[in-house]
Amino acid sequence: LYRNLERLAAKCCNGILCQNRADLQTLTKLHFLPESALFYEGNGVDVDTLRSHLPERAAIRRELGLEEGDVAVALFARLEPVKDHATFLSALSRVCAQDPRCVALLAGANFGRSGRYERELCASIERHPFRSRIKLLGFREDASRLLCGCDAAALTSRKEGVPRILMEAMSIGLPVAATSAPGTRELVRHGVTGLLSPVGDSEALARNLLEIVRKPELRTRLGAAAARYAQSELAENAVIGRILRAYNGIGLR
Repeated sequence: LYRNLERLAAKCCNGILCQNRADLQTLTKLHFLPESALFYEGNGVDVDTLRSHLPERAAIRRELGLEEGDVAVALFARLEPVKDHATFLSALSRVCAQDPRCVALLAGANFGRSGRYERELCASIERHPFRSRIKLLGFREDASRLLCGCDAAALTSRKEGVPRILMEAMSIGLPVAATSAPGTRELVRHGVTGLLSPVGDSEALARNLLEIVRKPELRTRLGAAAARYAQSELAENAVIGRILRAYNGIGLR
């Protein structure tokens, strides 16, 4: 149904802009429009504003109740099945059993709601063998600021467009441990800006998280590469430039 609706809408378009290259490839394969009318725009964040909070790192860590030796991993994602928190919690059990320095910070929309997923997730957290190493932050308007107090970012989504929270994390130089979902795997290069594991594979995710938690030099290397990538590809000006080139490409002024 949706594919046919998209194909109908495409007949009325001069061009289509895509947030990720996987969608671009799909549209090309399905022949929605000539390849010359399909454009990659990506998604962007205000890198400079995000990085302006880095000097607050020590204060943010105190605010979050983190101790000096803690390695804080942020999983900031709304509570819904596609984000697959269960895979993260299972991986966290393995990581904390081998390195008790790991602390998980969970935040996102839908905290406090009474839906089935939210109830089951909160029950799982309360039963978690390392519950004391999990901090529930609820919904936070300042999530991007809180990232500056963390050491790594995680995301276990089954699919994404372009995950904004990872763009923000990479902008401030955080390494990423994530599932190789569409959208995410385009943003994170395995072994370069982060470590990827198969969707739903908690054992592989745990191995990657443990590598990041145990090796500060790895965090530094991955984080530095992530920051460079964000500056060149994810900064708002870079995205604006791609959009303007697309508009020029389809003859709009």
